[in-house]
Amino acid sequence: MNMWTLLLIYAVIMVIWFSYSRRKQTKAQEDRFASLKKGAEVETIGGLIGIVDEIDKDNNRIVLDVEGVYLPFDLNRSILKVLTPASADDTNQEDTAVESDDKENNETADNGISETSETVSEADETAIQE
Repeated sequence: MNMWTLLLIYAVIMVIWFSYSRRKQTKAQEDRFASLKKGAEVETIGGLIGIVDEIDKDNNRIVLDVEGVYLPFDLNRSILKVLTPASADDTNQEDTAVESDDKENNETADNGISETSETVSEADETAIQE
């Protein structure tokens, strides 16, 4: 066989291999992002572990909650792996918990306002009596 023929066969085999490899990487990335939803626990390429708070596929952005700090990242390049996928029950429970916390905070704030106004009224009455 001629040397050019062997080189051509080698080049064709390499092109086929690279094409297969790229297709395999693309499939793996699609599978990884399929389980990426709000509430999923993920690891970034820097080793940071956080919980997905928001996904904006139009702007290619993801926001992670890392111990109460919300950090934005690039969606395609920053997520290394999904550690714990979010289930539908988890997201519904979180939304319900947030709503109940908001109601409790509003009730506490209303009680605080009325207690403060009662204290001010008592102080005014004491000042007037003196």
